[in-house]
Amino acid sequence: MHENEAGGRFVNAQSCTPLSSANWQLEPHHMRYRDGQDVLSGDIVSIDKQYRGTVVGCIDTAKYTPPHSHAQWGYLGAGLMVDTDFGGLVHYPDGPDSDDIVLLCRGA
Repeated sequence: MHENEAGGRFVNAQSCTPLSSANWQLEPHHMRYRDGQDVLSGDIVSIDKQYRGTVVGCIDTAKYTPPHSHAQWGYLGAGLMVDTDFGGLVHYPDGPDSDDIVLLCRGA
């Protein structure tokens, strides 16, 4: 059994084993483009059919291209960081759906 702050107890319903931070973690949410492909750091994207950018971080999966890091952008909670050709770094909280972001090619 595991106690929460209120003193309640709970167990992992699938295995009936006690929950702990060591054996219970949320799976990272994989952001996807509308065509179903995973968003990856380094991707070259089209933004709103007229701009270009490079994905430098996927906050949901904590994957970043150097020199960017989760320590730097993780506080935003979710979404993408894209280095755009129109305004530098831009946070897209809703990921690819924010401004019709489409994968053009995979980066290095």
